[in-house]
Order: sequence, then C-alpha cells, then structure tokens
Amino acid sequence: MQKRDTIFINGGFLVQPLTGVQRYALELTQRLLEAANADPELRPVTVVRPPDGTRGIIRGNLWEQGTLCLRARGGILFSPSSMGPWLHPRQVVTLHDMRAFSPEQADSLPFRTRQWHRIALSLLGRTARRILTDSHHSLTCICEYLNVSPARVQVVYPGADHILAFGHDDSVLEKLGLRPGGYVLAVGSLYPHKNVRILHSLDWEKYDLKLCIVGEAPDTRAPAFQRILEEARSQPASVCYTGRRSDAELRSLYSAAFAFAFPSLYEGFGFPPLEAMYCGAPVLASDRTSIPEVCGDAPLYFDPLSPASLRVVVERILGDPGLRASMIERGRQRAAQFTWARAAAEVMSVLQQV
Repeated sequence: MQKRDTIFINGGFLVQPLTGVQRYALELTQRLLEAANADPELRPVTVVRPPDGTRGIIRGNLWEQGTLCLRARGGILFSPSSMGPWLHPRQVVTLHDMRAFSPEQADSLPFRTRQWHRIALSLLGRTARRILTDSHHSLTCICEYLNVSPARVQVVYPGADHILAFGHDDSVLEKLGLRPGGYVLAVGSLYPHKNVRILHSLDWEKYDLKLCIVGEAPDTRAPAFQRILEEARSQPASVCYTGRRSDAELRSLYSAAFAFAFPSLYEGFGFPPLEAMYCGAPVLASDRTSIPEVCGDAPLYFDPLSPASLRVVVERILGDPGLRASMIERGRQRAAQFTWARAAAEVMSVLQQV
C-alpha cells in the first residue's frame, strides 16, 4: 500500500472536553486503528494530534486549515468531529447535526458560535469528498441547509456499548443522597435545546422520587443560559444538579434509576437514551427530531413542550410495573443494535473507497 493511501484522522477532538461528539471520535478512532493494525490489506491509519492548548474556534481552525492539511496531504483525511480543513481534496467528514441552521434553536448556541458553524459547515459541505452523519434526520437537514446531494451523504449510526466498558461506582448514590429506584435521571448539558427546564414542572416529591440531572453548564454569559442556571439554583431539594460525573459513576446512576428522562428539543443522534437502555433503565423520551428514529419502540414518548404530556408518561410508568419491565427489555434489545464494531466497519468501508 503506497504512503499516499494512508488514512489520517483529524485528532482535534483529543484536546477538547469530552461530550457526545468527542465520544464518537474517540471510540471510532480506537476501533479504526485496531482494524488497520489487524488487517494489512486495509489502508494504514494514523492520528494527527494538535499540540496541547489548541482549543477554541480560532486556534483549532488555524491548526486544521494549516498544519493538519499539510500533514494529511497526499492521503485520505477523516474528520470525525464536524470540523476540518476546507481545502483537503480527499476528506471524509462526519457532520453530527445542523443545529446552527435550525430556526427553532436560534438561542441554543451563542451568536458568534452559531455564525461560525454556519460558515464552516457550508464550506465543508462544498469541499468534502464524502459526508457521514448519525441519523436520517440529520441527512435530510444536511441536504436541505447545505444544498448537498444525498448521494454524497451516508448515515452511519454510532455505537453506544462503550458504557459497558466501565465498571460501576455505586458510591455515587450515597454521595448524592439517592436510593436505588428512587430517582429519575437526566443526562445532558444546560444548553437550551436540552430542555431540562421542563423537568422542573413536575412535583417529584409527590411521586416519592428525586430528579437527578447530570451535566455541566456551558461557559457563557448569554442570557438564555443564565436563565437556566438561575432556575436550576432555585429548585427544591428533590431536584439534584450534579455537574459532570465519571463514566463509572454514570453507569451506576443509569443502572439504579427508576427511569431515564430525555426531554431534548433537538438531537442529531443522542447517546444518553441508548446508554440508559444498555444499563437497564426504562426511557421516557422526547418525540422530536432524530430521537424516535434512534430509540425505536423502546421508550414512552412525550411532547417536550408540554408538562402535561410529561406528567402522563411519568404516571403511566409509575402505575404499571409490568410496563416498566417490558420497557427495560425492549430497551436492551434496541440498544444492542448500536455497537462501535459495526459503526467502525461501515466507516472503514467508506474510507477504503475514497
């Protein structure tokens, strides 16, 4: 295999905080490297990592457009985190969602970030050889907003079985004052589109439950975010905001939850519901964007803008232990369809053909 056929992976995610996009890049990169090392017939894979401290829109873009593009010249470049150099002639990029273009989610990203994403994604849409994305919902949005032919876009569902690679840390329950089966869990940042505020609308003490929300607040002073923070601080003792937790703690929180709630207004994919299903938590999920496509018939769905709709599904699962048990089983079956081994094989197939 000639050197020009090397697959270079854009390692910008390695110096970024771990969120869903970085989880995707990390898990996929690991398996692509393993596959290439195990099969000499495949193109070799190497990761190009930026220097430590290469964070932020300006620094990250300068590194991608300059150093990365030069390092990957003559080969195939895979950018798994929605950003990459605009001029590389043989690039495959994963675009995870089109939230920056969504009129309904205008306040879900700070103004400058939103404008930058619109410019950068539009340029990538024109120049990338192939585009991967996480759902058919995102494929439709990419074609609409970027004016891209569907023939250039391919859906590759990510895995979610990474959650099973971590042990349990059950001490987190005592730390947070939670009892097994005595709380509803939600996982997500405090971005407006995550819609955690609707979970405040229920009186959880009435159901002898607590609400546990895992996730960090964005580092911004934008009014939309500050309103969510102020509301979070004013919640009663039955509502617990934990900030970021370790993977082992998160697995224990999923496993011991009475139910998992996912009220998001916009998702390109959404790892948390599938992670919850893998861990045996029944899921109450928003009926918007890609969520029904990904979660199938496993959850109970509700209108994420209707507290009454949320209340109905909570009371339904509380009143029917048999339903809860069947949701757990359906969830395990659904989650098992989403593995990183399958995702990596599909991505590698694309990279071999570019």
